[in-house]
Order: sequence, then structure tokens, then C-alpha cells
Amino acid sequence: MAREQAEEQADERANEHNIIKLNIFFNYINKGNVKNFENIGEEDKKNIRYWLTNMDLLVSPEVQTILESNNRLLEYEIYYWAIKELYYSPYKGFLCKLTRQKLQEVYLRTIKYVTLAQQENYTVLDVINYLMKSLENEAKEDSKYDILPCNTKLRKLQQ
Repeated sequence: MAREQAEEQADERANEHNIIKLNIFFNYINKGNVKNFENIGEEDKKNIRYWLTNMDLLVSPEVQTILESNNRLLEYEIYYWAIKELYYSPYKGFLCKLTRQKLQEVYLRTIKYVTLAQQENYTVLDVINYLMKSLENEAKEDSKYDILPCNTKLRKLQQ
């Protein structure tokens, strides 16, 4: 019994740590009040902000207050994390094709799957892992996007 409680407390602390990490990254991208986050340089930060803006996901302070009051801030923090992960992945080109609507659809499917599979005992990390796997699968399945225009877009970002 004591061992189960200790494991449960450890899981809760790990989940809280991941939520804090998401919040710090969100604030780093939006406010810049964090000096550095996991060695993400200013150029990469600028590019991640570009993709968030392109998908109409970059959150202003006013919108952040609304998200907090509606308990949806964590959802947007997860969106930010997903964009960062795609940006640093071999599926970076998929960012050219990914839309806010598509990201939200995949996120909602993720929440539905994770809650059904794990029945309320899921963590933020479970959501992120399944979301990233789903986005990778979407990128693999989507053979219609043309990587050349995306590379042109990416080159413009770096100039």
C-alpha cells in the first residue's frame, strides 16, 4: 500500500514537472522572459514563432488570460510543444502543410484515445507522446505536400 502511494506521488510530481516545463516554454516563446530554454537559440525561437503565427496559434497576453480562465492554457502549451518538436524533427516540412484546424483535430483525437485507453490515469506526457506519434503518422501519410516550396519558405525564414 505504501509503495503504491509512493509511486502515485512520484507520478504526480513528474506530471507537475512536465506541466511546469510546458509553461516555461510557452512563456519563453511568448514573452521572452526566460533567458534560454533547452538551448533553443534566438533564430530557432523566431522560426518557431513564425510557424505558430502562420497557424494563428501565437497567443497574445489578452488571449492568454482568456485561455487561463477557460482552463485551456495547457492545450495551447501542448500545441506550442508539438510545433517545437516538429520543427526539430525530420518531419519539419510537414509544418508547411499543418493547419491550426488539423492540429486541433489530431489533438482532440489524442485526448479521446488517451482518456479511453488509460481512463483518467493519463499524464501530460502520455498526451504529448501520442500527439507527436499521431502527427508523425499524419506527415507520413500526407504524401501530397510539396517539400520544395516549403524549403523556399524555410530559407526565407533564415535570411
